[in-house]
Parts: sequence; C-alpha cells; structure tokens
Amino acid sequence: MGMRPKHRAAPTPVLLGKGDRLFLYTDGVAESLAIEVSDSGFDQLIEFVKSRPFLPLEESCADLLEQHPFVRLMAEHPDTVPQPDDFTIVIIERRP
Repeated sequence: MGMRPKHRAAPTPVLLGKGDRLFLYTDGVAESLAIEVSDSGFDQLIEFVKSRPFLPLEESCADLLEQHPFVRLMAEHPDTVPQPDDFTIVIIERRP
C-alpha cells in the first residue's frame, strides 16, 4: 500500500458505480499464493477472491483474510509456517 520514496506515479481517477468495490492489498496477500517462484500470485488471488461469497463490506475483509489459504496453513501449523510478508486488505465500497 506504500510507495517507494523515489517512485513516481500519476494520479488516476477511478469511478465506482453504486455498489462497486475497490480491492486494495499488500503484496504478501498475492505472493503467498504463488505456485512458482517466478509467479506473482496475482492470478491465484483473483481466483481466490472470486471464490469467496459476496458479503457485506464489514465482513468481506475478515472473510478474505481468515479464509486465505496461507493464513489457514499458518493457523494449522503456527510453529512451523512463518508468515513471509505482510497481509493487509482494504475494501472501498460505493454505497447504493
């Protein structure tokens, strides 16, 4: 969610329709789903998010984090599976 100090990016407007959601996440959420070392995990993250039920906004972040395959693996093996990176999810919703 942060940016490198020397990174330059132009602001890009995003228009959300009523009920649309914008899903923001840190790299650890995607990278922990990567099958290959060279894979970013982005495709797997898309499939994972699509597989989750559409819940009220207040429950969506919790569901995505609690049901994330790597988070579940860490919960099952807390002493042997370290968290490799941060896990942060923010969902912004335009209310109808």
